[in-house]
Amino acid sequence: MLLIVEVSDTSIRYDREVKLSLYARAGIPEVWIIDLAAPEHIDLHRTPADWTYQETWRVAFGDIIEVPGLPGLPGLPGVTVEVAALLG
Repeated sequence: MLLIVEVSDTSIRYDREVKLSLYARAGIPEVWIIDLAAPEHIDLHRTPADWTYQETWRVAFGDIIEVPGLPGLPGLPGVTVEVAALLG
């Protein structure tokens, strides 16, 4: 698993407080959380360490997310994703 995208409606607190730490513990490299109650941004989490993520930031409607390629696989480049395409 390289990326998890959580789309939260009523479970946002559980997703942030419980599931995110479990994903970090499992070594999932990247998690995006989209809160349907606040659909103008996405919370990004990268670089898992123990039960947390070392990098966390918020991207807004007009931003572009750069998803890196896989280390050691130069033939598999990263991709970019427009936040507006995800948030509609």
